[in-house]
Amino acid sequence: MTEDKCRREITLTELKAAVLDLVESYSRQFRIAIDAEFAAVKLFEEVGEFAQALLAKKGKTPPSRLSGDTDAQTRLGEELADVVCLAILNAHMHEIDLTAAVLRKWVNRAP
Repeated sequence: MTEDKCRREITLTELKAAVLDLVESYSRQFRIAIDAEFAAVKLFEEVGEFAQALLAKKGKTPPSRLSGDTDAQTRLGEELADVVCLAILNAHMHEIDLTAAVLRKWVNRAP
């Protein structure tokens, strides 16, 4: 992926399409059925990895838990990206319009 592609802004719809394409490719490559159960369990796993990365960033985990050459801030961002993408996959699996849900729950919510 080029640096320009990594830095451009995309819509949630574009991100969803990219996530679903990657999931389909992963499913074919590893011959794994990606269903709602798989998506949910992977989301739980990635939330745990995000928590672990946060603890590592704060120096609250043994050095063996740090991931090699990746600095703590980068790793934290990568794990959060996994959480976001798996949340998108879960929304798709459960036929949830994530854009509408975010607008309803976060954006248009009265204070």
